[in-house]
Amino acid sequence: PDAVATLARLVSGTAVNGARVRRVAFEALIAARRITDALILHGLGDADAQVRRLALIAIERATDAALPGSDVRDAAQKALADESMLVRLQALPTASAPAGQADGCPAYLQALGDRDAPVVLTAIDLLGSCGQSPEASDVIDRLERTVNDLSGAGSPRGWHRNAHAIV
Repeated sequence: PDAVATLARLVSGTAVNGARVRRVAFEALIAARRITDALILHGLGDADAQVRRLALIAIERATDAALPGSDVRDAAQKALADESMLVRLQALPTASAPAGQADGCPAYLQALGDRDAPVVLTAIDLLGSCGQSPEASDVIDRLERTVNDLSGAGSPRGWHRNAHAIV
């Protein structure tokens, strides 16, 4: 309990520390399954993008017995618009956390317009889980348009979106 309390203090910034210390403390709390909603909310608001990414990982790894509250889920949805590509990338699978829920489909569709290719490609890949969602017809339409859009085919890596959409 003392170690968990110390790690929580390091994550929450009540102790003077740097981003690296907050990251390692957050990772230790995730591994020990001692993350609380308050720590996740604090992590999602951290100045360091890697700490924000770790907060999203903590949500993904939540068990049915420790599902995050609605305030945490709302904050995680805001991470889909984070300034950091790494955070937006991690926020995509978190949009459907706990794993297997199809409620991330609107987020995946929105992420198709992201400015960073890794986010777009991940969103395309995640759309495969949306076949039974209310957005299924929109998903099929967007994937078909992506497959048929050859405007970037001549550029380096311009084929990636098409290939991911085919799969």
